[in-house]
Amino acid sequence: MEFEVKGIKFTRDDLCDLELSELKVGSLSRHHLFHFLGGSKPMLILRAGDYIDPGFVSKYIDRGVEKFSSLELVTLSEIQELDNLFSELKCANSEKAMQDFRVKFLNTLKKRYTLDNAHSFLGYVIYTFENFYFFTDQILDNYQRTSSILFSRALRASTICVINSILNGYLDWKYLRDFYNTCFIMDYGLVQYGEFHYTLFIACEAERNKPNSGLKVLQKLRRSEGELALFHNHAKISADAAYELKDNFSNPGLIEVIKYHHEKHDGSGFPNGIPYTALSDFELIPVFCDHLVPFSEEVYKLGDLKQSLFGEVNEIEEFINNHKLPVKSLHEHWKALLSWLLQEEVKQQEVVS
Repeated sequence: MEFEVKGIKFTRDDLCDLELSELKVGSLSRHHLFHFLGGSKPMLILRAGDYIDPGFVSKYIDRGVEKFSSLELVTLSEIQELDNLFSELKCANSEKAMQDFRVKFLNTLKKRYTLDNAHSFLGYVIYTFENFYFFTDQILDNYQRTSSILFSRALRASTICVINSILNGYLDWKYLRDFYNTCFIMDYGLVQYGEFHYTLFIACEAERNKPNSGLKVLQKLRRSEGELALFHNHAKISADAAYELKDNFSNPGLIEVIKYHHEKHDGSGFPNGIPYTALSDFELIPVFCDHLVPFSEEVYKLGDLKQSLFGEVNEIEEFINNHKLPVKSLHEHWKALLSWLLQEEVKQQEVVS
């Protein structure tokens, strides 16, 4: 019998028992966890990709729960493979060693991409979070308590920024770690001072799809001046929060990048109206990745690697041109990566046939 719970499809044969003691507090879940009500109806307890906090574990310990039915999306060996790769980069002391890492990383991505329904993007999300994230638990708590959508999006956008940086030749391990956290906190200003209202969600998704439309949406809905100011200045607020933790950065100058992720070629972006000519290539990576990741609840699945990385790549091409976004070269590089992966996928299919 097949079940479907919040978009997750599975049978009982797909599930295995997972002991509560196996859950690692402070990590992201590799499994969707279920409990069968009355022995027949599954209830989703924890999604793959959700943060496992101490309160979650202690709650079920108090209830006497010892195990869940779990659907595993990411194996420990997948995480270990990425760990081995990035360990090489962490120890790299020459340009050749860094380039060797880049080749291995992209080939690993190619291998996972071409195996249909075998790999989830969640593997990359888990590895980067557990090895790169260095901010406080308070920031995690504020994200999760205020908006699970923004927390999930921060995880995905930061991971894509790291992959994009590697693709474009930024290969210093400390830089990638700093850049991950820079991207992770770039929308934190939306949650730092209160609830992430539904109207802010609508404005953010409108902005992602049509630059300079977010404020117009809020104005049309007659939102308060405070909410308008929060939306307009959230990049500055996010940067200020990062500066309070600048000692965590090896390259604290990266924090300034947070202020630019809504800028445009002609200087009509916000909050500072900085023209493209004032921005370097790496400063534009968050601008590009911000448009690649929708504001939506993410339900990870096996085989979602393609959709997670490239689901928006064709849709954003038109408004890159129409709205003068300064990311055309980054978009071309991302499309070239997709083309390379598709060519390999065709080769694999030809071998099978």
